Order: sequence, then structure tokens, then C-alpha cells
Amino acid sequence: VFDDAAAVKLATAMRSPTAKLKELRCSGHSISAVGAAALGRAAGASTTLEILDAGDATLGDDGAQALALCFRCPSFKQLHLEAKGIGDAGVVSLAAALSEGLDRLDLARNDVGEPGIVALGKALQARERPLRHLDVSGCLQARRVPVLAANVVSLRCADLAPGAFDCIDFAPGRKLFRLDVSNCGLDAASIKAIAEKASSLVELRYANNEEAGDAGAEAVAASDAPLDVIDASGTGISSRGAIALIGGGAASIFINDNAFGDDGVTAIAECIEAPFLADVDLRKPPPDESNLRTLGISKTGMTDTGAIALAAALARSAVETVEVGGNKIGDAGARALRAAEADRAARPAPGLDVAMLDDRRPQNN
Repeated sequence: VFDDAAAVKLATAMRSPTAKLKELRCSGHSISAVGAAALGRAAGASTTLEILDAGDATLGDDGAQALALCFRCPSFKQLHLEAKGIGDAGVVSLAAALSEGLDRLDLARNDVGEPGIVALGKALQARERPLRHLDVSGCLQARRVPVLAANVVSLRCADLAPGAFDCIDFAPGRKLFRLDVSNCGLDAASIKAIAEKASSLVELRYANNEEAGDAGAEAVAASDAPLDVIDASGTGISSRGAIALIGGGAASIFINDNAFGDDGVTAIAECIEAPFLADVDLRKPPPDESNLRTLGISKTGMTDTGAIALAAALARSAVETVEVGGNKIGDAGARALRAAEADRAARPAPGLDVAMLDDRRPQNN
């Protein structure tokens, strides 16, 4: 059992002149502020420690304040404090001690509210260089979360209460490259605000915001951001929104958990099909080449009819991976998709991987 006594013993060993510990992971073990203080002091005195993950849900504010001493270590880069029972006081303490060398801070599934979020946002803005990754997902008391976007490269703030991500406060920095706002109760106007303001994004995940709809998808597709990865799963889009996203030029698009049905899948298939040179009328301008390489289209109401249409398009497309799990695809549709894989394998172009095909829902007889 790794308890306070074990933490104190380990901390003593870490202070040895010969200690060269770089990574300490003792998460899931209950330690009080006493054990955390011992580890925090030892970590702060270290010159080699880079990663710390300690404690469980009983760590709390006092434990977080004690572990903040780790920021004194010049080599320290990552602090993982997911689900540690930390509230505003603990986060305020961490924010006050935040080091310039820190790259990653994980505070997911804690009890931090607006005071802690605001304090952390101010600390981040005061840094000379942006934090590489910040995770506050599942912090159900959080408010004004967009203030965290001003000086981070990657911000994960999924699974928040409605209103926690109010786009009025959203003023992202020029180096915000990745944003995950999945399941935050956002509507189309909010998604549009994100798409318009975050012009540096290469990855946007806004899955399970059911009110985003086609208007949200069209706003994302029209964004000036160089988006390469988009996750619009479970956002209430029709094939119209899906086609808009594909036309936006991203390489990886996930549109799972949207009720397209066979007609919608067929329409989507038509827009990913790339004509071969033999089919092109050279008297006309060449067709636009799609950048799409990965497509997630699981749980979309697809049956054999849609799968056969999709297979025909995939055989003549640049898509390299497609996820189709959770659909009612029968033997005929499965054969068509496997035939598309075989057809692509016989060509000099990149091959095709139809993923999750075995994860099919049984068809009703």
C-alpha cells in the first residue's frame, strides 16, 4: 500500500544525491497533505523529475497546494491531477506557483469552479510561452472556461455543464491548435463563434453537441482555420452538414452517431468519390481533389444499401481508413466493403482499411 508513510520514505530516497528519478506515478493511492507535502518538497528539490501523478480523490485542496512545490524543479514538465477532489482553493494555489517550464497540466474531473478557472487563466496568460496541453474535462462546476484558451496549444474541456463554455469569453491565442469542446451543450451559434475566432486550429472536436446541426457544420467548413481533424459525431447533422465538412478540406472527419440512413450515406459517398484519369473529360476543368483520408461513419443507420454505395465510392477515392461499426450491415454490404479493400490493394495508390466492420448490429429479419 502506498500511503503517507510510503510517500515520506520515497521522498527521502528522492533527496539522495544519486537519485535521478524522472517520472513518478503513484495515482490511485490515498495520501493526505502530509504525504503530498513530502513528495512536493522532494520533487521541488529534484533536478531531474519531469512527470508527477500522485494521489486519489481524497488528495483535495491541501494536497494540491502541497504538490505545487514540484514546480520549483527546473526539469519539471507534466503534472497529472485527474479526479483528485481538488476545488478552487487547490487550483488557485497551483496557478500561483505555475512554472514557465510546465508543458502539461491535467485537472480533469475535479471540483474547480469559476474562481479557480479565472485564476488559472490569468496565470497562463502571464507565461511567456503557451502551455502545450491543458485538460479540464468533466469539471462540472467550472465556469468561464474559454479564458483558458488565451495561451495554450491544446485545450481539452469536454463534458462540461451547459454554459461553462460561453463564447463571449472566447479569445483564443494564435497558438491554439487543438480544441475539444465535446458534450458541452453548445448550439450552432457557439460552434460558429469558435470556428470564426479560432483561426489557428488544426483540430476541432465538438462531438455530442446535439444542437450544433448543419449550421454548425457549415460554419466549421467555412472557417479560415487550417483544420485537419474534425469530430462532429452526434451533432445532429444531416448529409448536408457532412458533405460541407468533407468539402472543407480536413483529412480526418468523424461523423459517427448521426442518423444519415442509407440515403444520407449514399449522398456522402458520392462526394468522397474521386474520378480516375480515364473517367475525366479533359475538355473540362479537373475535379477538385479531396483531402479526406480518414472517415468515421459508425452508428449512422447504414444497412446493405448504404454500404454498397459507400464501397463503390471508396474503391475510387483517396480515403485510407473508414470506420463503419454499429451499423446494420449485412453480408452483402460487408462483401462489397471487403471487395473495395481488395480492389484498392491491387492498385499502386494507398490501400484501404475498413475498420470495425465486424462490429455490426444484427439485421432484423
